[in-house]
Amino acid sequence: MRRGGVVMPVEVLIAMGLLTREHLEAWRGGRVPYLERVISCNLPRLARLLRILRDHAEAINLKPSHTVYRRWGRGPKARLRFTKTGDPGLEEAYATHFVARGGVVAGGGGSADGN
Repeated sequence: MRRGGVVMPVEVLIAMGLLTREHLEAWRGGRVPYLERVISCNLPRLARLLRILRDHAEAINLKPSHTVYRRWGRGPKARLRFTKTGDPGLEEAYATHFVARGGVVAGGGGSADGN
């Protein structure tokens, strides 16, 4: 879940068993139209998880940092969608990483999204 003091929602979903690394990579490669399609969770629960993550990050003084996800591989580096509807609030929630102000996030372990 952390790398260089960064917490990423996609890594939290992987750690919770709601998203596989293979599905994440397929989405990053442009083979899945939007990430929610391959997340094993209903949408209201998913929105709640993102809200809890944001609230917890705020409570432990992590700084939000918006990240642009672009397609991997050859060809145009199109911006990736997280949601079917393109809801701006949810798109932002998925794309916001949380950065430790001192560079280290307490607890957990894991890896980044491959970039």
